[in-house]
Amino acid sequence: MGALAPVVEERFARRLLSHYTAGKTVHWYVNFAEMPFSVWDALIEQGYDSVLRATARLSGRPDPVLADLVEIVVAGRGARLEWEHRQGPCTHPSAGVCALFPVLHRTLRLKGYTYVNALRHRELAGPGGDVVDVVRLARAIERGDRLPEILEPAATS
Repeated sequence: MGALAPVVEERFARRLLSHYTAGKTVHWYVNFAEMPFSVWDALIEQGYDSVLRATARLSGRPDPVLADLVEIVVAGRGARLEWEHRQGPCTHPSAGVCALFPVLHRTLRLKGYTYVNALRHRELAGPGGDVVDVVRLARAIERGDRLPEILEPAATS
């Protein structure tokens, strides 16, 4: 007999789990250090997509890029970006930093940066060993500092 089809195995696992946990309090233990980076990246990706949709609405540009978001944030209009995360409390120092975070984070991840610690998503280590505090970078950009070279758009010929 071969392996079960994934959909059948998933359904079986849910049924078995509900049987053994019926009427009981269940505690799940998660080791965040062993969580695959793809889990964290999926959350960041959701924020990235949401912020860029909000950027498109506010800027009127159908396919906004990081530079469009930076323009909005530097102009002090970060709080005017309406995206899902803004509906709840945020630990970032400003709406601009909050909006820049997922876009900067995802851009750095695509350029080879990786997590320093599973619970400190604001810190990413570059391929050359440099460590970037994404919140600090977002604050600097919000104040009008230039984008670091790694984040500059590639020159087109």
